[in-house]
Parts: sequence; C-alpha cells; structure tokens
Amino acid sequence: MTRILAQRYELQSEIAGGGAAAVWQGVDQVTEEPVAVKVLHPRLRAETDSVEAFFAEAEALAELSHPNIVEVKDFIVTDDIAATVLEHVPNGDLKNRVRQDGPLSPHSAALLCADVAQALAHVHDTGLIHGDVKPGNILLGEDYQAKLIDFGTVRPHDDPRPPSHGTAEYAAPEIALGQPVSGASDVYALAVVLFECMSGGNPYRGGGDVETVLRRHVDQIPPCPVDVDGQLWNLLAAALTVRPNERPSAAQFAQGLRAVAPRLSRAAGAVTHYRLVDRRLAPAMEPTPPQPPVAVAAPADGGRHTRTATVTLAAGIAVGLSLVGALLFFPRGDAEETAGDDQPSVSVEESSPDPASSQEESETPREPQPSSDEPASDGPEGGEDPGESESEEPLETDEPEPSEEPDNEDDTDQVPGEEHLGSPLPGNHG
Repeated sequence: MTRILAQRYELQSEIAGGGAAAVWQGVDQVTEEPVAVKVLHPRLRAETDSVEAFFAEAEALAELSHPNIVEVKDFIVTDDIAATVLEHVPNGDLKNRVRQDGPLSPHSAALLCADVAQALAHVHDTGLIHGDVKPGNILLGEDYQAKLIDFGTVRPHDDPRPPSHGTAEYAAPEIALGQPVSGASDVYALAVVLFECMSGGNPYRGGGDVETVLRRHVDQIPPCPVDVDGQLWNLLAAALTVRPNERPSAAQFAQGLRAVAPRLSRAAGAVTHYRLVDRRLAPAMEPTPPQPPVAVAAPADGGRHTRTATVTLAAGIAVGLSLVGALLFFPRGDAEETAGDDQPSVSVEESSPDPASSQEESETPREPQPSSDEPASDGPEGGEDPGESESEEPLETDEPEPSEEPDNEDDTDQVPGEEHLGSPLPGNHG
C-alpha cells in the first residue's frame, strides 16, 4: 500500500526491518529521485529512550557531510511519525556482498576500507565516535564506493557513560576491559572488517556469549594469512593491537591502505576460516604503527660505497700493471745497447720464447671485472604460516544494544541494504 509522508515522499515497499525501525524504499515526488526512508516503529513513539536515540542520531548526521557517509535529505517528526529520509544506495551492504559473492580481492578490500577510514576520520574530526563499524553498516554505492551508515550508537569523544560494545565481533579490547573508547576503537573495528573482506569470515565470531566474544579481542588475534602482502599485514596488525595509542589514526589508516593498494592482488581468494592465536605467542602480529609510506630507493650509502671501492681497486690494478710493464721493458733495452754489433740482433718474432718477453706480451692490462661478492639485497620475508582453518560455520553472536537494530540474519540475506539507516531523527515538525 502506497503512503505519502510530508506530502512529498512516496513509500513504495519495505526493504528492511529491525527492532527499532523499518526501512522503506521510496521516491521523492518533487525531484523524482529514489530515496530510502527509515521510520521509527509507532509503538516506540511513546518510549522516551527510543525517541531520544532517534533524535541524537539525527543531530549527529546533521553535522556530517562527507562523500563516504550516507547523505541525509530530510527529517520528518510529527505526533504520529518520526522518520529520516536518506539517499538511496543501490548495491546493498558489504555484509551481504561478502556472504553472497565471497571474499573481495586484497586490492578491492583495501580501497573500500580506505573509503570507510576517510569517513571515520571526518567523524572523529567533529568530536564523535561511530561506535558500531561493521559490514552491515557499510553500503555500496555506484562503482562500489563505500557509504558509512547507522549512527545510532554515535557518542562524543568525552562521553562519560560506560562504553557500548556495538556488535561484539568488532568490539575493540578496551571495550571488553571497561576502558574509555576513542576513535582508535573505530579503527580496530574497521581492521576486523578488512580481515573479513579478504577471508570471507570474521574470526571472532562463533561460540560463547557476548562476554566470551568480547574477551577474545583482548587475548587473541587473527593469524597472518600466508598470501597477504607484508606491508598490508603491517597496517592491519597495527590497527589490531590491544593498545589504542599504538593504532594508526583513521586518516593514517586510509593513507596507508591507498598507498599499498596498487601492489596488491586483484584476484579474490576462497572463503577461509582462520583460528585465532594467542597474542602472547604472536608478538610479530603486533608491530608498531607504520609510518606514512615512502617510495623505496636504492640504498644510498651502500651502493655509493660499493661503486667507489670498485673504481679504486681498478685504478690500483692499472697502476700495478703499468709498473710491471716498465720493469720488463727498460732492462731489456739497456742490455741490447751494451751488446753492440758483436751480438746478433734478435727480433721478437724470430727468437726463441724469452720468458720475460712472453710475460710482457701476455700481461696486457685488462678491464677490472665487476665484483661478484656484493651482497644480494634482502627481499621481503615470506608471510607467516596461516592459522588452522575451521570447518564449522561461523555462529552469529551479535547482541545489539537497545539503540541498535537487531542483526536479523534471515532478513538480511533476503533483503540487501539492511541497516540502511541509523536511528530515527528530528526535523520537520509537522
């Protein structure tokens, strides 16, 4: 049944639903453009907490304007309805993309997560923390440009309230430890998303309750896949470290991913389930945050010193050979002059081989040969051994916060674009 909101937005069909709101595909009758409309469930209009969460998200979205954040077009708030009108993003969300089509290539995964990191950098610059970065909250627009959505758990950097875990499989270790959250918590979650994009599964998912899953982030880390580029793994491992102050910022993470992307494979691998490893047994998995990538040039000192030594050696050999030739030539000349006419004249060609003469002829100076003892340049080490794969299917343990839409697996699989929006928001009071 068609319904018109604010005498402008035609709601055509419901495309996703959750515990707090339903998402409709619609049309702006003024611009004739497709839109997505998130409508707070009517039964929640009387619940103060739900309405306040809806308004809080509206205010956060109103402050944000970035090409990698879903655009808010309108807010509608009346006595009967609260809704947010957003841009329509055509290709669904990343969660369904990976589930239906398998892992992304390392090249595509790096560029897509660089988009999200840039969006997070903008969020952090405004003093906010997203709080629930996961594949279901990343939409895929034209040319598969990433669009970050769902700001229902957004909070200020200085919020004194205890942290919310958002979705446990992507929660940073400091959340499990009850420590303050920061922009670094969002970067950690994005690093887990990147690993999932390339492997096809979240290694923190499966078995246990929410507290068990949260604790895994403190004690364990994914292994380095054998076929992952070393520079990419350094970026990923730095973002997954337990200590928030050692993780790169969102802007640094985006810069690093874009710098390494051109060298990465464009071929996607098969779905691989990795077993987490103990952080204490894998110190190499937590390198210090990488510096901004710099073009690698030939070793300046080593190369220059090697060439100088070679030239010096060649000059020495040439001088030595010249001295030997002089010693052989001048004594022979003196002997011939003192012999006079009583001694037969001897030519080089007719005389029997004279050892000194033969040596003079054979010791023509040669060009020095390049040294073959120069050490070979050290290439990158091979990747570490991959973790053992698990045969069982991953078990969802998402337990959303009250302000988060439940992660309905069945609905998500059937309807791309679930979690198309955050929470309800304020605006046109009608």
